Amino acid sequence: MIYASIMVFLGQFTSVNAVMYYMSKLMQAIGFGDKDAVFMSPVGGGALLIGAIPAVLYMERFGRRYWANAMLPGFFIGLVLVGVGYTIDADKHPSAAQGVYLTGIVLYMGFFGSYACLTWVVPSEVFPRTCRIGLTLGFYGGIAVLGWVYQIIFMPETKNKSLEEINEIFSLRTAVIAKRNLKQTAQVIRDLSRFRLKKVFSPEPYN
Repeated sequence: MIYASIMVFLGQFTSVNAVMYYMSKLMQAIGFGDKDAVFMSPVGGGALLIGAIPAVLYMERFGRRYWANAMLPGFFIGLVLVGVGYTIDADKHPSAAQGVYLTGIVLYMGFFGSYACLTWVVPSEVFPRTCRIGLTLGFYGGIAVLGWVYQIIFMPETKNKSLEEINEIFSLRTAVIAKRNLKQTAQVIRDLSRFRLKKVFSPEPYN
C-alpha cells in the first residue's frame, strides 16, 4: 500500500498540474505572443493524451515495474529541457528557446501520460478491498463535510452582483466574511427551527 501511495505521490508532485494550469503563461514567458500562447497550450494536453496510448497497448505486456522505471527518467529529461529553454534568451534566439521548451514539454507530458495510467491501475490491484470500498468512501465523505463547513463559513454570496461588487466583497478581510456568514447561518437555523420554510427557501439571498 505504501508503494502504491508513493506512486500516486510521484505522479502529482512532479508538477504536472502546475504546468498544465499555467501553460499559457509559460508559453508567454518563452517568447510566444498572447494569442499564440493560448493556441500552443493544447500541445501539453495533446502530448499527455498521446502518451497514454502506449500504456494502454503495452503495459500488460511489459509489466507495472518495468513501465514505472522506464517512464520516470522521461519526466526528468523533459523538465530539464523545459528549464534549459528558459535560460536561452528568447529575444535573441526565439526559435531555439521555443524549440527546446516545446521539446521538453512534449517529452514530459508524453512520459507522464504513460506513467499516469499506473497511478490508477496499481492502487486498484494492491489495496485490499476493504480499503478500496469502505475507507475510500469514508475519506471522500469526510472531504465533503470539510468542504461544507468551509463554504458555510467562508463562501460569500455573489448572486446579482456586478464584478466590481464581487471584487469589493473579496477585498474584505476573511474574518469579516466569516463573521457575516456565521450570522446568516444562525439566522437560517432560527428560521428552520420556527418552520419559516418560505423564507429559508426563498430565491432571494439573506442580507
